[in-house]
Amino acid sequence: SMNNKVLLEKLIASSNGNYNPIRDFSFQELTTATNNYDRERIIIQESGYILYKGVLNARAVSILKFGENYNSDNQYKFCFNNIVFGSQISHKNILKLIGCCLETQIPILPLPFRYRLKVAMELANAVAYPHAGFARPIIFMSATPWRIFFDEQNVAKLFDFSLFVSIPEGETHIAPKVLLEAKCNEKYDVHSFGMLLLDLLTGQKITSFCRDKRLGIENYLWDLQKKYVEEDGLNEMVDPMIIEEGLCPIKEQLL
Repeated sequence: SMNNKVLLEKLIASSNGNYNPIRDFSFQELTTATNNYDRERIIIQESGYILYKGVLNARAVSILKFGENYNSDNQYKFCFNNIVFGSQISHKNILKLIGCCLETQIPILPLPFRYRLKVAMELANAVAYPHAGFARPIIFMSATPWRIFFDEQNVAKLFDFSLFVSIPEGETHIAPKVLLEAKCNEKYDVHSFGMLLLDLLTGQKITSFCRDKRLGIENYLWDLQKKYVEEDGLNEMVDPMIIEEGLCPIKEQLL
C-alpha cells in the first residue's frame, strides 16, 4: 500500500537502512481496543486528531487517531514523523510507540498509557508557581487538559498564557467584572487543578463526560464525594486500569 511504501522510505532515510521493525496493527484490532472508538474513552480531542485510551493484549495503551478527512500534507508528514521517530527512540522519559495501523488513509498510533501521578505532581508545581513566584499573585485561569504539552522527556508543561490575570496589590481577588461577575483568586486555579486530578484519576474528561450525559458538574462532583466519603465507593470512581495495575489497595496508592 502507499502507506507502507511511504513508511519504508522514511525509515530508510532516517536510519540509513538500520531500523527496528514496527508492529503493524489491523484496523479491527484498534477498533476493538477502543470499543469502537467510544467517545467516553477520549483523552484529548484536537482539530486534526483524537487520543483514545484502550487495551491491546491486556496492556493499557493510548491510541492516536488522525482525522479521516484531514488531507493536509503537513498532517500526513506529522503522522509519519510520529511513527518513524517514536518507534526508533528508546528512553525511559520518552513515550514509546509500540506500533501503528497502516490500513487507514492516515495511520493510527497506539502509545503506552502511564505516568498519571508524575503528571499530577508536575502540574501542581506549574499551577502553584504563578501564585507565589511573582510580586503579585498571578491566576492561570486556563489549567485544562487541552493546555498540557509534553516535551521530549515526557515532562508535562502547561501553556497558553492568554488568560493570565494578576491580582492587584493589596487585593485578595480580581474585581467581580472578571469572568461574568465571578470573583477570581487562587481558589480558581485550585478548582481547575482539582478537575485535572479527576481526569487523571477517572480516565475521563470530566467536563465532556458531564456534557454528554447532560449532568451538572457540581451535581456530578457532589455524587462522587458522597460515594467516596459516605459509601466507600472509591473503586467505582477510579479508572479500572489504575486498580488493575496497583500492587496495593487503591486508597494506599492515592495516599
